[in-house]
Amino acid sequence: EIIMEKVMLFTSSSSTSSRKAVEWFQENGIEYIEHRVTPLNPLSREQVLKILKTTLNGFSDVVSVSSKTFKLSGLTTDEDGYIETTTDDLISKIIETPKLLRFPIMIKGNNQVVGFRKDDISVFTPQSIRQNEMASIIGPSYKHNGGMYRSIQKSISIDSQCRIVL
Repeated sequence: EIIMEKVMLFTSSSSTSSRKAVEWFQENGIEYIEHRVTPLNPLSREQVLKILKTTLNGFSDVVSVSSKTFKLSGLTTDEDGYIETTTDDLISKIIETPKLLRFPIMIKGNNQVVGFRKDDISVFTPQSIRQNEMASIIGPSYKHNGGMYRSIQKSISIDSQCRIVL
């Protein structure tokens, strides 16, 4: 029996994008574990490290440096946009003030998506559903061969973000 890893979904009750993400996962039947982040239910240090580990660009992917909360926090950025503090201090600030983060944050394996955009979040759609969608797009006569789908009429491939490339 294959045990499928669930999507970790970090949300904020004040975030419209968080509500949209929860609805999308429910509508698409995708299992997830939600952690609604609040001052009374903060992230743990381990959770912040997990979020950081799955970013491409570190804290700049998940911290909202343009937010009012960031400006009031006493944190600053350098001319390149990097936050000027130590990692430990920033982790502590995030635990104390979760509104420093952009929400929702969705993680499965090494895939992380921040914010709600259907094109980005579709990376969490199970492969079986993506294959069925591909069959409906290119017709019933297709074969899967190492990431390449072939049809009598056309050839397409799937890029790393599960988008169709003609």
